[in-house]
Amino acid sequence: MAEYPFAVYLHAHDVPGYGCDFGHDKNQNSLLSIVTGIGKSSTSIHLKVPKNATATDVSDALRALVKDSGRKIRVVIVNAHGAPGEVKLGAGIKESKVDAFSNIKNVFSAVNNGFILYCCNTAASGLDTNLMRIERDYGTAAALMYAVLDDNSPRGKGTGHSLIKKWSQTSGVDVSAPYEVQVAPVMVLGEAVWRPSGYFKGNWVRAHPNGKLVEHSSWTNPRMR
Repeated sequence: MAEYPFAVYLHAHDVPGYGCDFGHDKNQNSLLSIVTGIGKSSTSIHLKVPKNATATDVSDALRALVKDSGRKIRVVIVNAHGAPGEVKLGAGIKESKVDAFSNIKNVFSAVNNGFILYCCNTAASGLDTNLMRIERDYGTAAALMYAVLDDNSPRGKGTGHSLIKKWSQTSGVDVSAPYEVQVAPVMVLGEAVWRPSGYFKGNWVRAHPNGKLVEHSSWTNPRMR
């Protein structure tokens, strides 16, 4: 395998950002990456996941990438819509579907960042009731503005934690997910005019294969170990 494994971006069919590296990979040749190797990837590979793709299809695609390239994966970044306990990638990934990732334990490099789910509210145990009220009374655009500025989706034990905990235990790597709404890349004519830094907006949680969940603030870089 090559010295530096690659990053894989999985893009939902209905979310902008295909082909856009987030800040961590766009700036991978920074002094920190060169000196330490932290976050460094030799390439980034972008896959657009079809609407009807299953978790098994996603798992098979990751295995095929490793087999065809002869290299291993450093991190899988999922750019998709989300909801508490759900990643809206392909046909949707909930706790009942993550057993499909049991066959990818050997596709990651020894030092890796596992799955990073840039999917709104995935780690939350429910949605902010104010958000739902605003959407009902004022529409989706107003709700999105509120969510970006002041999302208070509930945290703690619930469907979000259950999803990422099982996902991590099944895949054998860490799984990181946010409590709040996230912002996708802004694309114009196929080019990114604004790209996410790679940090989560708001607090987030990382699930480890041993079943432990660790809370982090928005200041914590999910690509650091």
